[in-house]
Amino acid sequence: MRHVRSEPGKDRNHPLAVAKYAVLLAAAWTLLVISLALWIALHEMQKTRELVRNEARTHFLKDQAFRYWGAAHGGVYVPPTDHTLPNPYLSHIPDRDIVTTEGKKLTLMNPAYMIRQTMEDYEEQYGAMGHLTSLKPLRPKNAPDEWERTALESFDRGNTEVNEFTEIDGKPYLRLMRPVIVKTTCLKCHGHQGYKEGDVRGGFGVSIPAGAYYAAAHDELVEHTLALGLLWLLGLAALAIGARNIRGRVRERNRAEEALRDSEAKFRTYISSAPDGIFIADAKGHYVEVNQAACDLTGYSEPELTNMAISDIIDPETYNEALESFENLRKRGIAKTEFRLKCKDGSIAWTSLDAVALSENRFMAFCTDISETKRLQELEARAARLELAGTIAGQVAHDFNNLLAPIMAYPEFIRDEFPRDHKAHAYLDSIEEAAKKISEISQDLLTMGRRGHYNQEVIDLNRVVLQTALDIQSRIKTVTVKTDLCDDLMKIKGGSAQIHRMLTNLLVNAQDAMQNIGQVTIKTENYYADDTSVAFDRVPRGEYVKLTVSDNGCGIPDDIIQKILDPFFSTKSADKKCGSGLGLSVVDAVVKDHGGYLDLETKLGKGTSFYVYFPITRGSLDEKPSYESIGGNETVLVIDDDEVQRNVSTNLLKKLGYETSAVESGEKAIKFLRENPQDLLILDMVMPPGMDGTETYRRILDINPNQKAIIVSGFSESDRVREAQALGIGAFVKKPLTKKAIAVAVREELDRQAKVMV
Repeated sequence: MRHVRSEPGKDRNHPLAVAKYAVLLAAAWTLLVISLALWIALHEMQKTRELVRNEARTHFLKDQAFRYWGAAHGGVYVPPTDHTLPNPYLSHIPDRDIVTTEGKKLTLMNPAYMIRQTMEDYEEQYGAMGHLTSLKPLRPKNAPDEWERTALESFDRGNTEVNEFTEIDGKPYLRLMRPVIVKTTCLKCHGHQGYKEGDVRGGFGVSIPAGAYYAAAHDELVEHTLALGLLWLLGLAALAIGARNIRGRVRERNRAEEALRDSEAKFRTYISSAPDGIFIADAKGHYVEVNQAACDLTGYSEPELTNMAISDIIDPETYNEALESFENLRKRGIAKTEFRLKCKDGSIAWTSLDAVALSENRFMAFCTDISETKRLQELEARAARLELAGTIAGQVAHDFNNLLAPIMAYPEFIRDEFPRDHKAHAYLDSIEEAAKKISEISQDLLTMGRRGHYNQEVIDLNRVVLQTALDIQSRIKTVTVKTDLCDDLMKIKGGSAQIHRMLTNLLVNAQDAMQNIGQVTIKTENYYADDTSVAFDRVPRGEYVKLTVSDNGCGIPDDIIQKILDPFFSTKSADKKCGSGLGLSVVDAVVKDHGGYLDLETKLGKGTSFYVYFPITRGSLDEKPSYESIGGNETVLVIDDDEVQRNVSTNLLKKLGYETSAVESGEKAIKFLRENPQDLLILDMVMPPGMDGTETYRRILDINPNQKAIIVSGFSESDRVREAQALGIGAFVKKPLTKKAIAVAVREELDRQAKVMV
């Protein structure tokens, strides 16, 4: 390394300079402690999840050993009881049922039967759940759910384990499954299914509750944080004491010169041998000294680098970040950033930079190549952002909907109390308009979080396009919306309101790209995909309805294309009217909810085209009758844990003429119905900490097998909704409720032909 010595200055040995460096060291110490805290938090989460995985694998191995023991002994014979009935799925085995010489009857329990009973007892006592399943189960109840089916299919591709952290009934769980391999002893019971030794017969899964692990990790993290806080304070105290001592030594400058020269020699030795690229630059940004690691990082030799400036090796796309960092370095004496570095061979390397000021005209930067780390972090961060944003969005939207209920429902009641020319009507209009906008944002949050629910119906996409185009054109006069619709367009299945919202967001996005002036073209066509690769996914072979939304706006830069679907991502500047940042993430969520695929084509300065591929359906359109606000005089019971929501629902139903009662839980509803039969129930889906809507309805059917009901909720788990509707519940009405929505749903359900129980 070439030796370049800066000229000594008086201020460098001034006591005030010592204070300045002490501040810099305190800042660096603070950054170090914060980084350590973040690392500990990440490590704690990884450790906790690994502990849960280890427990799941231990359960698996224990149950597998038990199954192997049972298989090795050909099963076991036990006395039949109400709990252990003869297995009808082993009827093909001649000696399934035997009688001992003493006349005692015994029935054969094969390993699957044995382990199923063991798992059921274990779940009841300890909470851990297990399930032995197969794509070809002997026992229909052993059929896999959707998650298990995906795992089983992956075993056919060679996977040996599938695990995922998820929620079961609103609680965190780890689901883990490994394949069940056919052994010779298995053929006794399953040989007639065509299996042979070595085949994958199915899978064995366990579900371990993770809540206690998370709580323990939280407590441990608090302890670590307190310890680091104490360590940080001790470090600052040490820095303060050190700074005071150094100020005394600075006044003895002549006696410290020799020690300073020794320290400088050690410093240069460190620079020469440091693994990080080290660059020393002057106040104008020209390199005056570099180490060998810097040469290896950039591909330039030392003479080449020391004849270059900072701007010569910074990629233009991150030049502004590097320039801002350099300015911070000049002002504050310390800087930290990441930027793209141009290497001599033309390649680009992501670099992490930590820089400090050595003097007023000398700066030193430590650079580390983080290209691979950056790539992996981006993949992990995006998945984490989507998951976290979805969870938060769903809960916020649920709370919004409960709070919005009276704001949306009561203005109509209040309006009836005033004459038509009363000035209060203007205020009520403003309240309703604001509530409508909040409700739209809430719906965007639900859609983006994949927690919304809507009824699937056959849709003519052209109708939705025309209605959306009219809505947008009526609001924005400076943007022209042109449609090019296919006359014989195939039908799709989904929710009209959700597709309308998706299309509206695409049109608003186009409007922003054109700065409110230009033309948007909407095109529909029948399309056949032949396993097409697109920007965000791959469209499998099949028939689709293709929707194209094109604008002649500014286009999308390459460096942000992969970010546009992220929740709350926006390119709008602070001086412009900003939206929620949910637009394109809502588009992505709606497309996925409809089993569709999203693609785009863009060119800077020329415009952007978004392509949406919806799977077609052969079903026909159903024309529903219009109920408007028809009421009735039947009895209705409202079951909702939220007092405000109960009041709103009750008032709306009474306004429509119904005889209405209300309770706050499923347990109280069951007790009420034993003495007070009702024509219809309005069930909230989520009612913690008691039974949810599905379980409540299941128990009510024991009292009245023909009980009619509808579901209302801010959001719901789709599998629970489907389960409830399979039991006989009618429509799903999303919160916040309106008079029209509840009137239509109640009337439709009351008028629906009741099922006949035999």
